Amino acid sequence: MEFATIILLVGLFHSGTTSWMDSLWNALDIESCNNNYISPDFPLLHLEFKTRLFGQGLVINKLISTLTNHFEKSPRKALVICMHGWTGSGKNYAVQIVIENMYRKKFDSKFVRFFNGRLHFPSDKAENVELYKINLQNWIRGNVSECSRSIFIFDEVDKMPPGVLDSIKPFLDYHGKIDSVDYSKSTFIFISNIGGGVINKKFIELWRQGILRHEMKYTDFEPHLRRALYSTTGGFKSSSILEGHLVTLYLPFLPMQEEEVRQCIISEMKRQSIRTITEEKIQSLIDSMEFNSDGISTSGCKRVPDLVSSLHYTHLDEL
Repeated sequence: MEFATIILLVGLFHSGTTSWMDSLWNALDIESCNNNYISPDFPLLHLEFKTRLFGQGLVINKLISTLTNHFEKSPRKALVICMHGWTGSGKNYAVQIVIENMYRKKFDSKFVRFFNGRLHFPSDKAENVELYKINLQNWIRGNVSECSRSIFIFDEVDKMPPGVLDSIKPFLDYHGKIDSVDYSKSTFIFISNIGGGVINKKFIELWRQGILRHEMKYTDFEPHLRRALYSTTGGFKSSSILEGHLVTLYLPFLPMQEEEVRQCIISEMKRQSIRTITEEKIQSLIDSMEFNSDGISTSGCKRVPDLVSSLHYTHLDEL
């Protein structure tokens, strides 16, 4: 260790502004479970959502208020959020924005754990399911023991074998501490396409009644989504998490129409530093995407980054 670093650490050791251990970790950039590494900025998060997540105003307001309550108050139980909607509606993107805002090391943070139903829980054989349950419990217990503000993200829940998620129910309930570990400040996010059809059906029904996207209400969708989940297959099938009413917030991500796809394209063009953004280029990309008879993009905005990248390999863009 260099002499200058030693002097710095000695100075931090004698500082009264924070504990010497936190000062040491910060000086060495060793991630710790403190405000230096976990520090949500909710006004900024709201701005990020408004400028990056299109067509989901209904989701944004509910998500911001729920996260704020959980982080700024003393929660009685873990925060449990279920995100549902068609492919490309912004579920994973919303999670990305949240993580980038709250955790200094973003997805590289050791306090952020990501699971994919298809990848991490591929088998529905009974012996494998039991092993998944044990491993998942141990993983969550170990992470929350190290940091109470740990966050666990489960993607493609519909691809998980039924019963696996039941193993983590005790961590989500109103138990306070379990074996001296407090889970009430942790966060669990479940992402799936389950309920996407129900959400889209209700959206189209309201749209045909002349109700615009920004006029639609959370209560227009949430009851229908909850009912759909109770009769689903996959990870939530007969789930004790649902039956125990442990989900804090159900988020219905609305389908994407041409206007939202257009916003995604313009935003992605700026991100990829496309020099000249013209209506011709935007429309050419929109025309290359598929929309159903109700004007809904069948892939949402999911293909947009790849389509915009293709501009770099055509004569459409002046590089």
